Amino acid sequence: MGGALELQVQTTYPPVDVAQSCTGKFKSLQGNRKTRPEELVVPSPVMLGMALPDSDNLRISPDKKSLIHKKGGWTWTFTPSNKK
Repeated sequence: MGGALELQVQTTYPPVDVAQSCTGKFKSLQGNRKTRPEELVVPSPVMLGMALPDSDNLRISPDKKSLIHKKGGWTWTFTPSNKK
């Protein structure tokens, strides 16, 4: 019912000129790109019927239809639906 996803998070830093603190002269820095894996746990919809411990990481929405999961500065909202 639940599971996990592994996402590849890519951060791109553009080229920039920065001021040196001692001399006030500018130094050019090349752009860079970093990729890191991030695991996202997909909570089971069964949890909507359970009493969850008080936590900021996983909560049930006020309308009781969604699970709200916070991790690593991201907020994910899971709303299960019945597809036919």
